[in-house]
Amino acid sequence: MDSTPPPNPPNPPNPPTLPTTYPEPGIAVVSLANPDPTVESSTSPHGTKVCEHRLSPPTVLALYETLLLLEDKEDVSCVILTGGDGRFFCNGFDLKYIHAHSSEGGLVDDLQQATEMLMAKILKYKKVTVAAVNGHAA
Repeated sequence: MDSTPPPNPPNPPNPPTLPTTYPEPGIAVVSLANPDPTVESSTSPHGTKVCEHRLSPPTVLALYETLLLLEDKEDVSCVILTGGDGRFFCNGFDLKYIHAHSSEGGLVDDLQQATEMLMAKILKYKKVTVAAVNGHAA
């Protein structure tokens, strides 16, 4: 019986990122939209309104991946983070997502780890960052 652990699964070739526009040379505007491409309605599968921009593990990781990609772009000198449309810039953690996935072990730990990783990236980011807070922010 082989006790060698299985190899880690490969990283997806294109990890999810958040919608990004480039309104002027050197400026990237990142919107806190739901990164799940299957969500087309105004409500995500777990009942949260997409326009509330709540933070779930997929959203936090998509923002992290977006910042990584933009950090390597030499033609981007400033990143603006916005809620885009809706009444909220960010309405906090997605508690409905957490409740719907609570049977999955380690979800809260995953969210905490992903959030800590994202905050460390923002604090040490090599480019100018601006939070264009539109509406409520939690």
